[in-house]
Amino acid sequence: MDVVARARTFVIEHHPGAVLALLGGSHARGMATATSDLDVVIVDPTVEWAFRRTWLLGDGAKVETFVYRDLDVLAGWLDRERAKRQPTLLSLVGESIVLIDATGLADVTQAGALASLVAGPDPLDDVAHLMVRYHLTDLHDDLLDIAPDELAGLAAQAWEMIATAVLHRHGAWPGQGKWLRRYVERVEPGRGDALDDALRAALAGDRAPIVAQVAWVLEALGGRVDVTDALVAPRPTG
Repeated sequence: MDVVARARTFVIEHHPGAVLALLGGSHARGMATATSDLDVVIVDPTVEWAFRRTWLLGDGAKVETFVYRDLDVLAGWLDRERAKRQPTLLSLVGESIVLIDATGLADVTQAGALASLVAGPDPLDDVAHLMVRYHLTDLHDDLLDIAPDELAGLAAQAWEMIATAVLHRHGAWPGQGKWLRRYVERVEPGRGDALDDALRAALAGDRAPIVAQVAWVLEALGGRVDVTDALVAPRPTG
């Protein structure tokens, strides 16, 4: 049984009341590996509230379900994710394969999510952008003088911070897990390789490449932040 048929069978067996089911994630994008989960978004009017559930099938395969009572609830969760700058559900819906569609609105639902995904997140406000530069400045200086036996751990953190900053620079969605590197490669081909090489060098004791990567992205975002006004606390009025 192919993966689409298997996912559809799963929905019919476990959510017989489903009126919409979409297969998203790696399988929908043609990027699945032997251990990739089946990520399925389900609209089922018989459930009382939205929930996420992980299933382990008899052969060891995993299914991640994202279940909503109706299309309005799903739309609300998509809006919530957009506001939080989290593209997981937007991607699962926007880049999906239709398994079941009794609503007749699968195309519209997919298109709306995909449009938001393509448009990218709302820009960070000035304070949030300044904080990105502030933390990168600290990271740069810490990498320069951190003890050799502490370098590996900080370099690993630096990889993620730099990758996230690259996505911010391009106005792209942040990523998590394996998708962080994939998103970086989308907006800046070769940057993921450069970060990997810098991390490998740091693990071998050479901090120069990872320091250079921090310095580069810091400059691209506007440069160091060594002196700041209050970044969080509101100014008194009156």
